[in-house]
Amino acid sequence: MKRKCSIEVAMGPASDHQFTIAPPFWITMGDIFGPIETYVPGFERVTRNRKVLESKCYLIVFGCPTTRLLNLQTIETKDTESIISGLIRLSCEVGTPKHFLVDKDSAILKALQEAEIPIKDVQRDLRSRIKVEFTTCPVSGHNFHGFIERKIRSIQEGMTTAGIGSMRLTSQGLQTLGKLIENDINNIPLGYAYDRNADNSPLLRLLTPNMMRMGRNNVRTLD
Repeated sequence: MKRKCSIEVAMGPASDHQFTIAPPFWITMGDIFGPIETYVPGFERVTRNRKVLESKCYLIVFGCPTTRLLNLQTIETKDTESIISGLIRLSCEVGTPKHFLVDKDSAILKALQEAEIPIKDVQRDLRSRIKVEFTTCPVSGHNFHGFIERKIRSIQEGMTTAGIGSMRLTSQGLQTLGKLIENDINNIPLGYAYDRNADNSPLLRLLTPNMMRMGRNNVRTLD
């Protein structure tokens, strides 16, 4: 009876987007994390002739619910222009996502509502002015947005472990630190699979999100 009760406990609803067979970041969750204290290059420390100049930056975190991959981009403000800049960098790296899952942040919504992206497909046919498809996630809708919120918590823990409070980072330094943390999280094992090596002996292979980067989203290449 006890085992039956444990089996029947629902761990949480799963979104249909998690079961879509598609390239990485075909469906993308996004959220903003910050602000993070950074410094203007050349003004990180007090000297005789200059004072410390501080600034605030943000990390926009993109996640793929199918492959569990993360992509971090540094933006300098939370306005629509900076968010579009982060979306363009994401599209250059992984291809333009087909569908976004975002919360009801006004700047993100304005960026997705007004953005028109020219893309090329595999046949090299240019499709100009493609509107961005997106869905807003309800409050406490963890089956829609819980994955990216939990990853942001992991990023915060990683930055604390790295000692970000004692670092004097510029915006480029923050981008580098974000990519290092992104790589570490994408290397966390998801499971294992049986395989064979070159001499046909059995091999146990760990599966990580970075191993899911098998195919780029070339159907929606940014033009």
